[in-house]
Amino acid sequence: MKYAIGVVVVLSLLIQFPGYSAKKEKAEETQDLTAQLLLSGEQKEELKETYRILGEKAKKLQTELKVETARLGQELKKDKPSKGRVRKIAAKIKKINNRLFDNRIDEILATKKILTHEQYSQLQQIRREKFNEIRKRVKKMTEERKR
Repeated sequence: MKYAIGVVVVLSLLIQFPGYSAKKEKAEETQDLTAQLLLSGEQKEELKETYRILGEKAKKLQTELKVETARLGQELKKDKPSKGRVRKIAAKIKKINNRLFDNRIDEILATKKILTHEQYSQLQQIRREKFNEIRKRVKKMTEERKR
């Protein structure tokens, strides 16, 4: 449900702002964050490389997850699904989810290793504020749609 609401929010923002460029906004956010955290050139490069590597790994795992989830759905749609096949696919999905979780932990640990304690604390605060801002926008949009 939260995912569906997030998709609706993003799509509505794209419709409202036709000149919107996700890459441009992401680059601006990164520059703002870099300035707020006072990152050194070395820190910027280390973070960029770490996020590139772990991001590619996460995308690969998410693709695998979608494939296996679709396979599970197809098996369950059958009149008489095979319990053995369902269990086997479910086990693969669990392994992929575990690997995604491990990847996220690796990202957190790498970020903590690159940033100072103060920078990491500030990053967490910025992320919390951004999350709360998005939550408020979603709530406002949901309330407006109910009217």
